[in-house]
Amino acid sequence: QAFVQQQDNHIKQLLKIVEDQHVQLDRQHNQIMELEDKVQSRAAFLFVGPVVSPNTGGANGSALRFVTLTFTFPGAAPDCTALYNSGIRSNGIYTIKPNGSEAFDVYCEMKFGTSWTVIQNRIDGSLDFNQTWDTYEHGFGDLKGEFWLGLNKTYSITTQGDYILRIELQDWKDTKRYIEYAFSLGSPETNYTLRLIRVSGNIPNALPEQTELRFSTADRDMGTATNFNCPENYLGGWWHSECEETNLNGKYVTPRPRGRLDKEKGLYWKPKKGRYYLLKSTKIMIHPTD
Repeated sequence: QAFVQQQDNHIKQLLKIVEDQHVQLDRQHNQIMELEDKVQSRAAFLFVGPVVSPNTGGANGSALRFVTLTFTFPGAAPDCTALYNSGIRSNGIYTIKPNGSEAFDVYCEMKFGTSWTVIQNRIDGSLDFNQTWDTYEHGFGDLKGEFWLGLNKTYSITTQGDYILRIELQDWKDTKRYIEYAFSLGSPETNYTLRLIRVSGNIPNALPEQTELRFSTADRDMGTATNFNCPENYLGGWWHSECEETNLNGKYVTPRPRGRLDKEKGLYWKPKKGRYYLLKSTKIMIHPTD
């Protein structure tokens, strides 16, 4: 009899838990509906997201494809943060229109209670970053994979106010690190001069602070103190000061046998003091300070 009573109490507890979960699900459903109403009434965006499509082959009978949903409303957000503030919470490709600029697509990453505009993404070496000045200026790649947003697009965003630059790095042991800078980006007439001040991070700084760094490519080298053509020799455009400092747009190099990497050609983060950080993936994002 005691056992039956114990089982009865246990069942009642389970029923109470299920009832509470239903209440929470109803509350979450209402919140989702409210967010959808905000999206439909206040935002203009293009979102691309992955979905699993059955009967399309693949190892388990399914494959990953992308579905594009287009919403057209008057006006456009000036950056990803404005989209987030309008109620959007999904990572994806959106159309923005910075003040005084034409509209263009960007990848917005929602994290840390806000949204970041991604200006560079490298994950697997599928895209050649050894490009010309014109290509770096206008952008290249696929916003769903590896890409460089474009110097002119990034500049048009940053002219709207003060922004934070965040660099996320992952090494070949899958350890993730980051660093954030207060920064300014100059106009095309200054060759998109970059100035940085480190504000936070869990990796030593590897970019000069309070120094004007002009962007260079192999066909338009701005020169360094050593008069060495860094982009031509390190296979990627960048804000070079000294060639060996760091190179996040260089040639993508995978580990050689026994896990060894060629430090001279590849993605790496090299502080003034300490060891190289040889990189598997990099992501550069910006977010307004306000």
